[in-house]
Amino acid sequence: MSFVIIALAALFFIELKVGIKEPVDDYISPTGTLAIKGLFVIIVFLSHLTGYVDFGGGPLHILLTKTCSMLNQLMVVPFFFYSGYGIGISAMTKKDYGKNLPRKRILPLFLRFAFAILLYLVAAAVTGARYGAYEIISSFIGWESVGNSNWFIFATFALYLASFIGLSFFKNRKISFSVVTALTFVYIGAMIAAKRPLLWYDTVLAFPLGMWFVLFKDRFDRLTEKFAGWLAVSAVCTAGFFVFWYLFKVTEGRAVSILAVILKSLFFALCMVLVTRRFSPRNKILSFFGKRVFEIYILQRLPMLLLDRFVPSLHPLLFAAISFAATVILAVLYGKFFVPEKLIIKTNKK
Repeated sequence: MSFVIIALAALFFIELKVGIKEPVDDYISPTGTLAIKGLFVIIVFLSHLTGYVDFGGGPLHILLTKTCSMLNQLMVVPFFFYSGYGIGISAMTKKDYGKNLPRKRILPLFLRFAFAILLYLVAAAVTGARYGAYEIISSFIGWESVGNSNWFIFATFALYLASFIGLSFFKNRKISFSVVTALTFVYIGAMIAAKRPLLWYDTVLAFPLGMWFVLFKDRFDRLTEKFAGWLAVSAVCTAGFFVFWYLFKVTEGRAVSILAVILKSLFFALCMVLVTRRFSPRNKILSFFGKRVFEIYILQRLPMLLLDRFVPSLHPLLFAAISFAATVILAVLYGKFFVPEKLIIKTNKK
């Protein structure tokens, strides 16, 4: 399976937009971020896949497991960062955007997720899995799981709610972004108090960081306009990433490790932006997946669960191929036929 990692690396370089003398201007535009999101959602798929099958101990397969292990939760940082940036840009350019967040972001996300949960409940009935009433009800907001990936969606709901509060009640963007940041810290504290695993909160600050990047993007662009400036900033951020990566490793299990892993994720986000400032992937295949991040993320466990239940002895490579193909088909169909935004618009017109 590690040939997939090699193929992903190759796709990164195919149709790569390179800016050595002149930096890439649209590195963080909707178009400019699609391939990055597609790259990381495939890595998320591979990471989840390793929880269902053992690809053996060959050198190529070890590359896959090592890659997923090394990235760990960092693989979701781009989604949080770009989402925060997108909401920040919309808040700066669209009137009353904060007040419209429940209708434009929160409700569509809930409807998409709720329908996916229904699919998982059908799969549970087919496979014989049993869940209690509390698990089923709370799974609709991502607090519990019925076989699906859930923590990321719960965190996203919390971040959208924080954005609604911050952007609706404060017109000054520095104040509103500060409120979103403060509420994200409240979320982190709540997850710690609820004894949720580290993965529930170690990357969420990338979301408000994306918002703050909106305010400081012009300064960042000027600072990295010349190659020497870009190289210097890249060196500082890369050093920061490795310092906190090392600090997390040597303090793991202690309270300070939480701070280290959070700061590591923030520096990872900055390193990602710095890379795309000069080397911005535009591969059409990766962009295809980047357009369907939610569908791929939330539906990928369905074929894995069914295959694991009914054909557990299936060859690992065949398991992976069928799971991937089924996920892509489901994602395309789901995105085409289930568009809650259209339903909401029709309801509002009536």
